[in-house]
Amino acid sequence: MKKIKVFHILHDLTTGGAEKLVVDMCLFSNKDEIEASIISLFPANGSIFETLASENGINVIYLNKKLGFDLSIIFDLYRLVKLHKPDVVHTHSYIFPYVLPALIMNGVKARVHTVHNIASKEFSYAIRKIMKIAYKFFNVTPVAISDYIKKSIAIEYGIKSDKIPCVYNGIDTNNFSKNPKQSSDIVKFIHIGRFSGQKNHHLLVDAFFEASKQNSNISLTLVGDGELKQEILKKINDLGLNRKILLRGIRKDIDSELNSADVFILSSDWEGLPLSILEAMACGLPIISTRAGGAADIVKPDNGILVDIGDKEGIENAILMLARNKKLRESMGKKSLVFSKDYDIRNTCINYISLYQKLLIDT
Repeated sequence: MKKIKVFHILHDLTTGGAEKLVVDMCLFSNKDEIEASIISLFPANGSIFETLASENGINVIYLNKKLGFDLSIIFDLYRLVKLHKPDVVHTHSYIFPYVLPALIMNGVKARVHTVHNIASKEFSYAIRKIMKIAYKFFNVTPVAISDYIKKSIAIEYGIKSDKIPCVYNGIDTNNFSKNPKQSSDIVKFIHIGRFSGQKNHHLLVDAFFEASKQNSNISLTLVGDGELKQEILKKINDLGLNRKILLRGIRKDIDSELNSADVFILSSDWEGLPLSILEAMACGLPIISTRAGGAADIVKPDNGILVDIGDKEGIENAILMLARNKKLRESMGKKSLVFSKDYDIRNTCINYISLYQKLLIDT
């Protein structure tokens, strides 16, 4: 059987959920069925995912996109697709308008775009108009990463639900496990995510500050980097929380960070399907999260606490509830571990291969 040649095209390989999914799909897809390459519009910048791809022999082609609109990339992609003739072009993040001309002019059979965020938040208004045309007239298939995202695509683009495949993101569950924790009087909360407005670290720090007034035996670790990091650090210092909130930067040993914590917490205003929650679940942690996107699909009463988006008091109360109730933390953590097995990256790969095969037969 002929291998399916796939081009995964995205903005770059900096840290993020879409970037991690692409690298993991290249790592875990059946090599007898898939020949996958990654196209990064921007040059290499030394990120963790670039290193991982290089160490594992993943073919990555780096283009030389300039900041802002860069017309030359359209021609670069056209030549690249014409030369390599992929069966499937699978796009991620907000680069699709650069790719569409190459798909049309080269007659690519299977055209897939994964929507990694709430559809109304994924693109600007102008690009959403382009996407609506691409979905309606140019046989581009939108793929949702959770049931919540699927609904948002249907609403935003007026597409019937049965025309929107849903393939849940996955993680390498073999790479995460629940390890025994050292006994401590301090209940440790952890957040993993980019320091950006979407993640709403301000809300998290404010809620933690209020909770710490009532319970001094709690701490918070923030893992990640981003444009708002210094702003959040200043806020932490201004509130006198520098001994209770630890910033850890970008980490390779995410499993170790998670296993040193007691509770995972996410304060986002919007999300797709947060891989950070899945990783925390695979380490047997209970979850506190806002009802942001796909988080509401994977955090249930058995394994965590959901609060409304922007609800500082709700996050504060959830922190206090889990901080004082060890049995509840343990029971929720056990359920998280069980639920996580449904979200293995190997299942994600199998479902995408099935989708590719179907699209190639139908076109």
